[in-house]
Amino acid sequence: MMKIVKNLALAVMAFAAVACNDEGGKGGNKSPYSADITTPANCYIVAPGSTVRFVANIGNTAEKAVFTTAELTWQDVQGMVTKVDAQADKGKVVVTLASGIEGNALVSVKDAEGKIVWNYHLWVTNYQPEKNVINYSYSRTTTAEDGTETTDNFAFVMMDRYIGALSAEAGNAKAHGLHYNWGRPAPVFAATSQQGAPQAYFTIAGDTVANAVKQPVEVEDNIANAIANPTIHYNSGSDGYYGWISNSSAYIKANCGDMWGGVSATQTKYDPCPAGWRVAPYQAYKFLGGDKAVEAAEVTKVFDGVGEENKNIVGWNYNINGATLYIPSCGEFNNNGGYSNGAGTNWPNGKAWTAGADSDNARAWGTNISPSSASYAQGLAVSYTLPVRCIKL
Repeated sequence: MMKIVKNLALAVMAFAAVACNDEGGKGGNKSPYSADITTPANCYIVAPGSTVRFVANIGNTAEKAVFTTAELTWQDVQGMVTKVDAQADKGKVVVTLASGIEGNALVSVKDAEGKIVWNYHLWVTNYQPEKNVINYSYSRTTTAEDGTETTDNFAFVMMDRYIGALSAEAGNAKAHGLHYNWGRPAPVFAATSQQGAPQAYFTIAGDTVANAVKQPVEVEDNIANAIANPTIHYNSGSDGYYGWISNSSAYIKANCGDMWGGVSATQTKYDPCPAGWRVAPYQAYKFLGGDKAVEAAEVTKVFDGVGEENKNIVGWNYNINGATLYIPSCGEFNNNGGYSNGAGTNWPNGKAWTAGADSDNARAWGTNISPSSASYAQGLAVSYTLPVRCIKL
């Protein structure tokens, strides 16, 4: 009898050990999560209806975020995020998503005092970026003063849509995606209407979030403040040109050239792309024109069906090596957070950020397509808020 009781006790203890195995779920064989993401990034692509657990690091680095709680800061579709849990002892966050709802969300981890330590963008979609890419390559030969020729070969695998976009279809407002200050790891605006009106953001309870509240930068290094306040649109300096980073153009010139990997060609800790991707450099947009060494892609303007006036241009289709890249007329949010130049205006354009910094002028390089021209690199104030496209690492 004693032997039977002893064996029963051991069996109960073994069952309890398996049942409490958080990593393996019941029986140690089935995970309680639809996806358990262990590669760190600032953006995670997750499927609607899933329960996803992701590692909460500082960007894509090995540094662990030190936090106590996790919360939904905003979602752009009501009811999409149903629950957020912190597993602070494991350095992870668990998010439960409603079935059948695609959109975007920003989840933040906080310390014991309630201050945001870091933010994570959840791109909730069935989109699989590796299956929908644009392959683009070219060679460029330059000649030095001594007559020596150097040939550089460029090859890029680019997503067919902006970060946060739920479509790549021409004329579809869901192709506008999210908008970022240059160098900032978390999105500030979402412009999903054809006229570019900011998308509303919601709490987990469905209340409206006061997003992109304008505030001046008052310190030389404002990066930590921007991380802790992802819903604030910062600007500073002459007409707000120095943006969210600093109140000093000298600081930006000296410290910010590689925030998005424009120098190192890597995915930096501030890069807003998913793991395995990085912000596209301006060289990846040479098909827009302006460089005689690169043949322009075939381009077709996309109209809203009413006519061919400027204000009816909703975007441009670029045919590149047999694949079509749609660039919407999503306009931009300027230094002060005001919207302009989107579909429906008299001069609709399609600006986007690149990874490169125009450090000499405390600006960054952005692309632009207007009704009459296209540019792959123009210097813009880092306080502009524009969409971003990623390339494969």
